[in-house]
Parts: sequence; C-alpha cells; structure tokens
Amino acid sequence: MLNHLQAGERYEGAGEIGSRNNDALPLFIFGVEQSLRRVRTRAGCAVALEPWPELAHAERIVQHQLLQLPENWTRERQSLADRLCRLLLLRFAHTRIFADTSALEQCPAILLALSRVWWGEGMAVRGQDAEALSLG
Repeated sequence: MLNHLQAGERYEGAGEIGSRNNDALPLFIFGVEQSLRRVRTRAGCAVALEPWPELAHAERIVQHQLLQLPENWTRERQSLADRLCRLLLLRFAHTRIFADTSALEQCPAILLALSRVWWGEGMAVRGQDAEALSLG
C-alpha cells in the first residue's frame, strides 16, 4: 500500500509508517530508502545504471521535501532539516557523478537524523549522530 502513495501524502494506517502525528515525513523516508535499496541492489549488476532512475526518484523526493519544510518550525530546526536534505542530495550527486554507491552508506544515518528533526528531536542529532554525518 505504501508503494502507491506519493511524497507528501499521509498514510492513515495504525502503527504503520506515517501514523505518528499523521505526518508525511515517514513516507518521504520510506520512499528514499526504497529507491536507495534498489540502487544498491543493481550496483553489482552488469546492466548499466544510467540514468539511475531510482536515484533520480530519491532526488526528486528529497527536493520536494526540501521545498515543503513547515513554516512554523524554528529557524534552527528549518536550517538543520535543510542541511540534512542537502547532505542527502550531495551523496546522491557523488553517486551519480562517480558511479560510486559507497557514498550512499551514510544515507540511513542522515534519514534517521532527519526523522528526529521532523519529530521535534532535532537537538538529539548532536553528538555521536552528528559525527556519523560528518563529511570526513
């Protein structure tokens, strides 16, 4: 059922992704994770990955979400969500330019941090989680 929803839609299922606060971000995370899983699965295949349709799909989802950040958030929270979305886009660009899927290894940690920001736990991203997200 979740595969048929679009970014920004809300899933009403109890106990499923998207039920907390009836918010759309879990679908965003689900969509990106699903696309990245397909990219990693196809990375070892002899089939050419260009134009990387799954990666392009994940990029579109992130770009859409970046434009849809809630206006009622604090400036710091918006800034943190913006940086995390842009970090995802940077990882996607690295993968596309260098055909190197190892750049996607940090995406689950970035998505976890983004979900914490979305649920109002943005300050929990600091410390060990922030170190996992470093560019180094």
